[in-house]
Amino acid sequence: MRRCNLFLFRVFLFCVFIVGHVHGADAEAKTDGSTAHDGSSEAEASHSDGDGAVQHSTDGGGDDGHDEEGSHEVHEVYAVIYPWVVQAVGIIVFYILTRYVNVIPYTAVMFILGIFMGMGASQSHSTDILSQSIRMWVSIDPEVLFTVFLPGLLFKDALEINFHLLSICIWQLLWWAFPLVLISTILTALVGFYVFPYGWSWYQCLTFGCILAATDPVAVSALLNEVGAPPRLKIHISGESLLNDGSAVVFFFVFGGLFLHELGIEGLGRDSTVAEGFKLFFRMAGGGAGIGFAFALALRIILYKLDRRMEKEETVLQVAATVTIAYLSFFVSEVVAGCSGVIAVVTTGIFTKAFAGGLISDWTVMDSFWSLLEHLLNTVIFALGGAVFGAIIIRPQWKAADWGYLFVLYIFVTIIRFACMFGSYPLTSRIGLKTSWQETFFSSWGGLRGAVGITLALALDNFVYTSTEDESVRELTTKLFGMVGGIALLTLCLNGPLCGPLLKKLGLADSTEQRKHIIKCAEESARRRVLDDFIHLMTDERFFFVDFALVAYHCPFLRDVTAEELRNAVTE
Repeated sequence: MRRCNLFLFRVFLFCVFIVGHVHGADAEAKTDGSTAHDGSSEAEASHSDGDGAVQHSTDGGGDDGHDEEGSHEVHEVYAVIYPWVVQAVGIIVFYILTRYVNVIPYTAVMFILGIFMGMGASQSHSTDILSQSIRMWVSIDPEVLFTVFLPGLLFKDALEINFHLLSICIWQLLWWAFPLVLISTILTALVGFYVFPYGWSWYQCLTFGCILAATDPVAVSALLNEVGAPPRLKIHISGESLLNDGSAVVFFFVFGGLFLHELGIEGLGRDSTVAEGFKLFFRMAGGGAGIGFAFALALRIILYKLDRRMEKEETVLQVAATVTIAYLSFFVSEVVAGCSGVIAVVTTGIFTKAFAGGLISDWTVMDSFWSLLEHLLNTVIFALGGAVFGAIIIRPQWKAADWGYLFVLYIFVTIIRFACMFGSYPLTSRIGLKTSWQETFFSSWGGLRGAVGITLALALDNFVYTSTEDESVRELTTKLFGMVGGIALLTLCLNGPLCGPLLKKLGLADSTEQRKHIIKCAEESARRRVLDDFIHLMTDERFFFVDFALVAYHCPFLRDVTAEELRNAVTE
């Protein structure tokens, strides 16, 4: 405990030093160039309105009052500091959570810390480097947000999925990902339309519903791997999340377009009939899948040409090729072809694993890089979502009653999730890999909301903020993001920590007799191999002075070796 306290105290001193250095550098810069920055201070202060809310701007920096001698470029450079400060904080948080408090999900803590960052940047009215950087990131362009974050977050999960199990349970996953997402969207929209007092239109409620339909299995997947959960449960949770992310994004563009069109903002949204809406949905989904398949074939050719397992540099090039194809497939599908970039990325990853998995020279390097990228992006997007949520909840427009409606929404969202999963249980228990009521119950509870939902809500809020000056219209999407961010926070903080005990209570963490037998046979085989090598080393003259009792003590397979086992190993 004393070592822990000493470590935390050192971390605190380090953070104080960094923050003080950043503020000191900014103060020195303002002292040296006070005349040139008089107008700049007014421009930066305009990012916050009278009640302290972070304001969105199209340029993200508020450069109207800058001089012509390069201060504009200095403020754009400040955008670099926020993500790396967040990563530094994330390293400390991850260390503490893995050593001392391993119950709380990492993403939940980053979201909470982001809340405090957003509240501080909103209330300070200061022009220090970190506050300016936070404001720039809060006002990030929606298209950039989609293009930077979604491919990196989705491709790794698609690349690691078990294609054999996926092909068997594909009809289950398609049912969960499309009809069930639409049903969940409509039921959640009914809550927003009839329960909330905000006067939301039906199209806004549908947009709200499809945003909350996207699930995030990051915390749950790590838990399933840790306890050795059944492969069927893992493929159901990861596969459902991948596909319903794609369908939720497509529904978002359909319903979000109708919502933006009814706002009357020129250049945003489109009006369409029900038939046109379904046509758009199938065009985006089918077109995205086709483009993803084409990019998967191209990636297979590239990986084949670079499949030289003794050349480390070509292993690195293979990783670079997967990153390039993942982001290009998203851009071509989303921006060039007007289809679903999310479905394109997911399709590319799945078929790359199926057709080119054997061509990857070093899966350890590939997995390590994509794990790193996923961690970096998750850290930034959850902290960014928390910053926007923190800026919203300190505004006078966010009242105490809104917290009550948020908890009511959480209850309804949980009930809807259980109703949809158990309502389809008679079908899903008979097709594909089938399922049990225990797995269905866990899947219902483990449907956390996370990165994709936060990204969609943040993008919608920024779309509206950068397109209109009408505060009443801006308030619609700001309140919507507040509810989405609140649900993400509640599911991460309440559902996430309880997944482990629930998994054990339902008996899903218990190994089957077949699994226990396989593990036992593997351990016995490894034990015999290690024992043979141990006997061989004991008879080698080079190791005559080695204390083999100490070696045996530190080797788990040899720690309990008996004299009879040693004699048998020698005679064999």
